[in-house]
Amino acid sequence: MSRRVVAATLAALTLSVSSLSAQPVFDNGAPTGRGAGPLDFAGELAHDFVLGAATSLGAFNFWAMVNPLNGPAILQAGYKVSVYQNNAGSPGTSLFSQTYTNQTGTIDPSCCDPSFRVGYSGYTGYTFSADLGGLSLGAGTYWISLSDFQHPDSFWIQTASNGSLDQYFDFGTGWETDPFGSVEGAFNLTAASATVVPEPASLALVTSGFLGLAVIARRRRGSLRV
Repeated sequence: MSRRVVAATLAALTLSVSSLSAQPVFDNGAPTGRGAGPLDFAGELAHDFVLGAATSLGAFNFWAMVNPLNGPAILQAGYKVSVYQNNAGSPGTSLFSQTYTNQTGTIDPSCCDPSFRVGYSGYTGYTFSADLGGLSLGAGTYWISLSDFQHPDSFWIQTASNGSLDQYFDFGTGWETDPFGSVEGAFNLTAASATVVPEPASLALVTSGFLGLAVIARRRRGSLRV
């Protein structure tokens, strides 16, 4: 086995393993184009999500719509993201909370209904991504929320109903079910990394590759002693 073949084999195996990182672990659905709940108010919007196995969360990706229509291609906005335990069908103990400043939202014209709230100038849709820093959670049901969105007249973009939307208004009453109906916000969660256990065939290839490199190195040392 030549050194070039060995190196190519090891490189291909490394690439196939690294490509498995950042896998989606929960998808609440694609945006449908209308608002699921206001973000520019002194409260908090939370959605439930389910993890089938222990996971380190990488990114929280969500869609927001803001006034006016035909907004800039890039929008800067701050917001707060929190993660809670599930407490009998509503958010419970806080597990994570972080404020993000000057976050970049990228325009997504396909996900916003220009006629939303007739009588206004319309809305522009954006995608945002918050880094959750590898938050480790076990299998089960949790809640993730958005609050303190720093842009006036903004909404979490609606998707098909996949769970339960709770809204918290800062009136000292705690978590309340959504008074506007069973609507859901569009978002998904990705994993921070993936742990891969190679199959026996892959292990055999790796072993033969390292043995090939060892033989090549031994031959080189032998040639230098002659």
